[in-house]
Amino acid sequence: MFFLFCQPGLKNQNTIDYLIKKLIIKSLKLKKNSYHDINSINKKKSKFKLNSKIEMIKNAFEFYLKLKKLLLKNKIVNIFFDSYTIFDLFFFSLINFSKSTKVVIYLRIPYDLILPTRIIFNLSIHLLKKKNIIYVTDTEQLKNHFKKKFEIYAKVLPIPNKINRISILKKIKNKKIKLLFPGKARDEKGINSIINLFNNEIGPKKIEFKFSKNQKILKTLKNISGLKLNPLNENLSYKDYIISLKQSDIVILPYDHKTYMLRSSGVFVDAIKLNKFCFVSKNTWMATILKNNKLEFCIMNDWRIDILIKKIEYYEKNYLKIKKNFSKMHKKIFNENSEINFINSIKQLF
Repeated sequence: MFFLFCQPGLKNQNTIDYLIKKLIIKSLKLKKNSYHDINSINKKKSKFKLNSKIEMIKNAFEFYLKLKKLLLKNKIVNIFFDSYTIFDLFFFSLINFSKSTKVVIYLRIPYDLILPTRIIFNLSIHLLKKKNIIYVTDTEQLKNHFKKKFEIYAKVLPIPNKINRISILKKIKNKKIKLLFPGKARDEKGINSIINLFNNEIGPKKIEFKFSKNQKILKTLKNISGLKLNPLNENLSYKDYIISLKQSDIVILPYDHKTYMLRSSGVFVDAIKLNKFCFVSKNTWMATILKNNKLEFCIMNDWRIDILIKKIEYYEKNYLKIKKNFSKMHKKIFNENSEINFINSIKQLF
């Protein structure tokens, strides 16, 4: 079984993409000489500074050339493609695969919901539908969306992680709240909401705020009274990423990108599996999960620190009642997104 992983933008080991690759290798018992991968952007720095979009297109085209060259030299039996950008997906759709090659595409982002990427996504799907492709995704919402909009019948994969021990949901008794904004501090993850969060006075409680190092956050929030900024390394190892979750009291996910209405968050699943409370933005997949489990108070309609603190105080006062609903959600997420479920799902694909 010669296997090809196509994950063009993958370079950090703490990402869900890296874990997916490792679990597929484990699932199919692939040996080192039985698979190849195209999994990193061009490491050579350009002499000229390029616009971020132009850089993405350049990297996607280089990925396309590498892929074509690899397919000419090797007889590929299986391909697993996990796009990093919409441009990677488009160039991948231009490839003509052998009829004997099984191609699985992991569709996790509904690019058609965003006006700037809608046309290129629609074109990519149109080209891909002419080929023998198996589609997978990771939420029921995305599965239904792709089926209704594009007549794509995707299978839902569990959201993998390495969390196998069940921890305990704890009260927040201390006056100093350890707040964590995990993962990459990118604009789509709600940087502006983070800035807005601390526009109001914090009050009597003190907050230690951990986040992936971001200059905008550091410059804007450095002089806020009662707020201790604790920037984390931009490229945490998976182990350190899990430690950061374990050492927090509250996890905040102010994601405001339109695609999060349907797309998942691996960080959310990790936090819930570790029994950490998450406060999330309205109109997101995470908000739907919380609402379905009678935990609406964790949904933030407006990212303001006074509102967040009131919600935390509500949690402290109603701990037993909330624990009951949270534990049901925790059990469901823990069981559905287990490593063994992911492995079994992969075995059914290949």
